[in-house]
Amino acid sequence: MMNITLKPWTTKDANSYIEMMEHVDFTYEDEELRCTDISEAQRQLKRMQVGEDYNGDFYRAVFLDGRLVGHVQVVRQDGVRSGDGHVGCMLVSEACHMGVGTEAVRQMVETAFRRRSFDRLTAIVYHPNRASARMVEKVGFVLEATLRRTVSKGDGVYYDALVYGLLREDTGIGTSECCEPEDELAPEEQAAIEPTLVTHRPDEWDWNLNQN
Repeated sequence: MMNITLKPWTTKDANSYIEMMEHVDFTYEDEELRCTDISEAQRQLKRMQVGEDYNGDFYRAVFLDGRLVGHVQVVRQDGVRSGDGHVGCMLVSEACHMGVGTEAVRQMVETAFRRRSFDRLTAIVYHPNRASARMVEKVGFVLEATLRRTVSKGDGVYYDALVYGLLREDTGIGTSECCEPEDELAPEEQAAIEPTLVTHRPDEWDWNLNQN
């Protein structure tokens, strides 16, 4: 059985963050997230920490059986009083099509609704990316709209964007069940910050993840 866990990022994880990015297929990902420079990685991770502290966002490293395989996030839209959070997930190629993303998003959704006063969560999927569409559908997201030719990947390539939504009431998690103070980590998350999440290089990792 796969053990999928989420842990907070810190600026000490910059090397691990870059190494993860080297194994991500960016065909359907935002190129602005690609990171190859240590300084830029530290800036991105610092922005994540600030987003958690001041905007009520969540940014988590995804681990499969103790190995770093991706990133998942919920970003509150339009400021701290907004009731909508946008969900995003990226995985290294070797961890795709195994149910890892579905479980990571499921955990992130539960965390978001239990820890924050979101009314809904939104996921935007590029139309050709059926794997991501199935992933959010399995978690309970419902297709609400199609924005035609709204995403440009360059070289004249445009994708439709599928807008999925998940309401708090769809999950059965009531507002009375949330929330922790928005500037505090859960005890297990605080304990997870140290030591640095990953210390070995990708060429030393065992990427034979299909054994499970």
